[in-house]
Amino acid sequence: MKEEIIPLFKKYGIVKRGEFVLSSSKRSNIYVDLRAAISIPDLYLKIIDESKNILEKLSFDAIAGIPTGGLVWASYFAFYFKKPLIYVRKEAKEYGLKKEIEGNVKENSKVLIIDDVCTTGSNILFASQKLRNNNYLIDEAFVIVDRNEGGREALSSNNIKLYCLFTLEEIIKILDKNNC
Repeated sequence: MKEEIIPLFKKYGIVKRGEFVLSSSKRSNIYVDLRAAISIPDLYLKIIDESKNILEKLSFDAIAGIPTGGLVWASYFAFYFKKPLIYVRKEAKEYGLKKEIEGNVKENSKVLIIDDVCTTGSNILFASQKLRNNNYLIDEAFVIVDRNEGGREALSSNNIKLYCLFTLEEIIKILDKNNC
C-alpha cells in the first residue's frame, strides 16, 4: 500500500521540493504538507487505513492530538478506536476556563500522542510535558511522517517511543524509483 500512497503525495502536492523553513526553524529542500491530504478523501483514507495497522498493536486509554496538523488525524483515530480525544494548547486560554488541555480524560490514563510530521520532536515533547504535568502517562507517539532529523532520539531520551507510517527517506526512495 505504501507504494500506492507515496506517488499520490507527489500527484497531490503533499511532498514538495524547493527551499523551505520548517516549524523547527530548520531549512529543508523537501516539505511534507499533510494538511493538504485531508482535502483528498481517497488519499486521507488510504493513509488512515495503513496507520490503523500500526495503531491497532498499541495499548492506550486516550489520544492527544497536536494542533493543528496532528489534530485532524488524532480526531479520526479517537473516533475509530472509540477512545477519548484531548489536545494541548500552545498557551492556556486567557478566557473561559483558561485550560491548556482541552477534553476530559481521567488522570493516570495512558495517552497516545499523534502528530502529522516529526522533525526534531519538539512539538511532541512540549505536549508530553504538559500532559505529564497533568498526571497523564505518556510513553508512545505516532506520526504519519518521521523526517529522521533527531526527533526519534529526542523522544527516546524522554522515554517516548515514536511510531511512524513513513520515513522521509522511504518517501524519497519511492518517489525517485517512480521518477516522481
